[in-house]
Amino acid sequence: MTIHALTAWLKDSISGIILLGAIGSLLAVVIGHILKPMVIKLLPTPIKSHRQRVTKQAYMLGYSAAAIQHDETGRNLVAFFSFHISKLVIYIGLILASIIIFFAAISIQSEIALTATTFSAAVCAFLGLYWAYLEYEYINRTYLFFWRTPLERAEDTFAKRSVSGNDPKAEA
Repeated sequence: MTIHALTAWLKDSISGIILLGAIGSLLAVVIGHILKPMVIKLLPTPIKSHRQRVTKQAYMLGYSAAAIQHDETGRNLVAFFSFHISKLVIYIGLILASIIIFFAAISIQSEIALTATTFSAAVCAFLGLYWAYLEYEYINRTYLFFWRTPLERAEDTFAKRSVSGNDPKAEA
């Protein structure tokens, strides 16, 4: 197989395009790992900003935990989770709307795939996916932070009652 036949196969066949994409992704990861120490030395400000943001998130999580735990009614906790779950739903809606707009633009203009509409829809979909992932992680961490101990206690109590035969429903 000559080099021209190989390049034609890589450009024209689906498996060749997939192979080129996989090689490009692996090459990007390798280059990223090689350049990581140099980037950390050259760009200390963005890394410092990221660390400050992580520290602020941890502080805000602790502050909200203190405010919510002193609330006897539990309304602050419900409001807190409702707000973050609604943000997650909005991000998922953004993803779905962007995907629908992307496929509508592709079906209308099938001869040209990369237009302003498809590019902006793809960017919005990936940003929505990123934001939804971050929000889900925040909700998951917060939920586990607030409810891990009560859930473990409830599970232990239930296990003790089921072993000893003290079922409250059976007594009634």
